[in-house]
Amino acid sequence: MCIRDRARVLIHAPLATVADQITPTTGILEEAGPDQCLLTSGSDSLEAIAFHLAAMPHAFTILGPPELIETARTMATRLTRSTRPPG
Repeated sequence: MCIRDRARVLIHAPLATVADQITPTTGILEEAGPDQCLLTSGSDSLEAIAFHLAAMPHAFTILGPPELIETARTMATRLTRSTRPPG
């Protein structure tokens, strides 16, 4: 796999809580205070990064790149639309 896209994400949970959910091949976690940590991750797809972030049970803030923020917004819109009855 070629890592084309890199992401920086502030996860609003302590490093110790998140550490067992992020493998070394997924990304690097750094402490960013007592109740949050910084995830640096890469992938060949922004959609894959957004999907994995959405699957985490913790709140988070995408710091960059801007394209990942837009990808997450698009995914959120699609998911929201999918919960409405057809018509």
